Amino acid sequence: NIDFYTETSGTSYIELMDLSGRTAFEQVTEATHGANTIQLNLPALPKGSYILRINGKMEGKVIVAE
Repeated sequence: NIDFYTETSGTSYIELMDLSGRTAFEQVTEATHGANTIQLNLPALPKGSYILRINGKMEGKVIVAE
């Protein structure tokens, strides 16, 4: 699950990028003003580290372990 906060309600864009900057996963979701929690339906991503971006802003690092 991913927890995030938005200033306004509307469409949010979730993206996981590998460390070379390539998009490995994208998901569009509707968010409400304030705190939000979404579950990512991740495909079989290779084991490794990914950068999490929400609405174009880097939010942290995600580690996928098999």
